[in-house]
Amino acid sequence: MRRLLPWALAALLALTLLPGLAAMEAIDWREARDAVVARESLDGRGLLHPTVAGEPFFEKPFAGYAPELLARLVLRRVAPGSTARTEVAVSRAVRVAIAAALALTVAVVGTRCFGARAGWLAACALASMLGLPLATRCDGSQLLATLCAWLGIGALLAARIGRSRGPDAYRAMGYLLLAAAGLTGGPLSALWPLLGFALYARLARRSEPVVALRPSLGVPLMLALLLPWYALMAAHHGAAFLVPVLGFPYAAEARGAWWSGPVLALSFTVVLCFPWSSLLGAALRDAASRLRRARSPLASGSAASEPELLAHLLVALVCAAALPVALYSGPPLTAALPVLPGVALLCGRFLDRVLDGDVHAGHLSGATRITAIMGATAALLMVALSTRLPEATMSLRLTGIALLVGSAAPLLADLRGARRLAAGLFALPVALGAPVVQARVLPELEHWLNTREAAEVMLRVAPPTASLVLPETPPPSLRLLLPRAFVVSPGLTGLAACAARDGRVYLAFRPSRERDVARRLDAPLEILSRTPALVLARAQMAPPAPQSAPATTSDSGRR
Repeated sequence: MRRLLPWALAALLALTLLPGLAAMEAIDWREARDAVVARESLDGRGLLHPTVAGEPFFEKPFAGYAPELLARLVLRRVAPGSTARTEVAVSRAVRVAIAAALALTVAVVGTRCFGARAGWLAACALASMLGLPLATRCDGSQLLATLCAWLGIGALLAARIGRSRGPDAYRAMGYLLLAAAGLTGGPLSALWPLLGFALYARLARRSEPVVALRPSLGVPLMLALLLPWYALMAAHHGAAFLVPVLGFPYAAEARGAWWSGPVLALSFTVVLCFPWSSLLGAALRDAASRLRRARSPLASGSAASEPELLAHLLVALVCAAALPVALYSGPPLTAALPVLPGVALLCGRFLDRVLDGDVHAGHLSGATRITAIMGATAALLMVALSTRLPEATMSLRLTGIALLVGSAAPLLADLRGARRLAAGLFALPVALGAPVVQARVLPELEHWLNTREAAEVMLRVAPPTASLVLPETPPPSLRLLLPRAFVVSPGLTGLAACAARDGRVYLAFRPSRERDVARRLDAPLEILSRTPALVLARAQMAPPAPQSAPATTSDSGRR
């Protein structure tokens, strides 16, 4: 079976990550904005610091845009003049490669801690979690920061458990990788692994696990790599940069109530770990039942207690990884991504015990029932959405069927007494549902996710020199897809000066503002395109200019 697990991992990664890479343009939820920052940076507007519309944009460190920067650099060399969709597809392919590297990292760490079979099972669990394909579509920076953080944890564990030669080299590598996480995801991405080790030492009432990592030497090494860029940015931008630093990589997100943080940390973990979140409870109960047997320090030398202590260390790391979500207070769903590798490792260890027949049957049976309930609920939600979204009715119902079948399969296997088969079938809901969502549902709902239709209509209908007036900041995908000048006018005043050569003013706004825009204009509003994401319209403000008149426009706002 051990020889088949790497092939199972490759199949799961192909099913959950590869479908639909080039099926649609960048979505406005972070993906398009990252692409805009990468384009402006490579065009010379933001050397070593992110910008949007030429203005500094302090959402995350500059290295957090590495997937988009790498994609554009590759295309400039291989395929100059490529389309925006091609650039987005290559960027997604880079994120898929990072996700695959994260799964292999989990396999290596699990193998070192619990054995080869447990390591590959943990990697398969991660590959079939909902959070991994979601991150490859919209959050490359957190994906890269998570990879660096868990690579650092793996290096520190290699130095700590005494199975590797050259522990000092592994310690140095671990701290350098944690510093790399801080350069891609912000300070919290570098600090939570250290907090996890400290939390374990506090709960175990032993200082040896932390002292053996030599933080007095490792932390200065981290700072030596972290401080140059942060100090340069602070010296150049001052408080405008220092204030949002603790919110990296989500400093641009709207802040919520402080008390919502712990609730979001728990709920995000459950959603992103689906369907393995139900098995996590069983794995934690199993680990807790063995906690009384393992009271020696991490390097006690006892072969029987060492895996138990490592499992308890993973529990501490999972708790520490969820803490930044509580501190962000209003982050996106993918902020809980660092929790997933720890959960996958705990689930892989639990599955390894299931295959050995060393797990209480009730733990697994309860997990199968919870998964069936969660899958049935998600399937009903898909059916309800299909009645509201006629353009994707069949695809959403197909997704609901995949979720229902995939989540019920472990329960049916458990009821027949096939516990080992039930444990393996937990991967089905995401393995069956993710390809349908990425290849069919999202492309059919693209007009909800970006402004491609409005950009295409504007390019086809408006004069080449026409600018676009908006009452608020343009959506990132509009900046990416429409090479025109943008005029942001909250009160929609002075529109006559924005008229194009045909005497019309071209406007774009959210559908909820259509009545307000029509009320403010002195001329009838002609709708050119209406989608859930954006409405494109125009109004006649002046007679058309003579054809012989020279066309003038400002390039300062062109994207």
